[in-house]
Amino acid sequence: MVSMQEEMLRLVRQRAEKDHLAARIHTHQCSADSIGLNVRADLVLAFYMLHEVPDPAAFLERVNAILGPGGRMLLIEPKGHVSAVEFERSVARARAAGLHPVSERRLLLSRGVLLQAQV
Repeated sequence: MVSMQEEMLRLVRQRAEKDHLAARIHTHQCSADSIGLNVRADLVLAFYMLHEVPDPAAFLERVNAILGPGGRMLLIEPKGHVSAVEFERSVARARAAGLHPVSERRLLLSRGVLLQAQV
């Protein structure tokens, strides 16, 4: 779990311990301009946050680098903050970064897409 918010990371660690998953879930506090990780991931969940990133294109490129071949990213943005046009721009940025849409995700009050890194 990567977040800029220490409180969010604390809550995730607390829940992971309660559910006996602490050995499988690692947390990392990032900065606003860098994920700061050099690991491989199978799945990246970007939930209600891409619109807050200073450089979304750079973030998506970094996510693509972190994902292993065939790895996936679930991108979800709130309809109240991100218009359909803005969301499509984000999907276009993801494509440019090497992440290809697999399917749209229909969520209440949200826009979502499942993306996959090149195999």
